[in-house]
Amino acid sequence: MLLDPPKGECCQKCKGCTYRGKEYDSGAEWRDPDDPCEVLTCKAGVVTVTKQQCYVPCRDSMPPAPGKCCRTCMEIVYIGRADVKFGNECTFIGRESALAFV
Repeated sequence: MLLDPPKGECCQKCKGCTYRGKEYDSGAEWRDPDDPCEVLTCKAGVVTVTKQQCYVPCRDSMPPAPGKCCRTCMEIVYIGRADVKFGNECTFIGRESALAFV
């Protein structure tokens, strides 16, 4: 949904979102403070929720750090040419095909 331009501006802009009483611009992305595995996105007035999926390539892992979603490895694990070292997370986000090393 497009909103009329504010006075003195030339262009329309997409409607933002309200989530738990807070305003977000269209295109904004944030995490739910109560569940760091939930990624929320505002698009033209609609809030969508995606659950982050974690890939932890080790046998023994530590619970997620406060405010984090994924468990962490205690050992070095090789994934192809990349390696995940102590305290790092290897995260697979949604349906995207890229691994992110955090």
